[in-house]
Amino acid sequence: MKFKTVFALFNGIILFSFLLVFALPFFVLDIGMAQSFWGTNWYVLLILVLILALINSYFIANWRLMVLLEREDWPAVGEYLERMVYRRKKWSTRYVHLLASTYLVLSDTAALKTLESKAAREKPRALEDNALIFGIGRILDKDIAGARAFFSSRVQSSSRSSDEWLRWYHGFTCLL
Repeated sequence: MKFKTVFALFNGIILFSFLLVFALPFFVLDIGMAQSFWGTNWYVLLILVLILALINSYFIANWRLMVLLEREDWPAVGEYLERMVYRRKKWSTRYVHLLASTYLVLSDTAALKTLESKAAREKPRALEDNALIFGIGRILDKDIAGARAFFSSRVQSSSRSSDEWLRWYHGFTCLL
């Protein structure tokens, strides 16, 4: 389903639900009781509108990225994410993860190694959180010794939920 359709349906359903919640007291209760009800519970409507505004602002802020992902235009996704990470210095774990995954899809292991070295300097946490992707990139680049050393250092120092996968890939590189 197209992203624009999902966005429109989501907003339509939420707005219909808001109207139903807002108008229901007027139909069930008399107008005086409904006004009294909303006079004391107006903050609920305000909270719901704020939640909708936050969700919509997230989607609007990431609209370009989502459209590119929907089209599966991986070179354009890579260019967009490079602009976000390298030029705008947005070294969030999410952007680094998406950019590294895009490089894997494009089989651009040289760019993945560049991203790894820059992430190690700029935001080491992003490197550690995405260690699996960077290690897999080394395996796909046929740098087995480098991958083994990479996973070995991560297995010894990591305390994340991906520990089992780090151990598995470390063992895998030992067998290669």
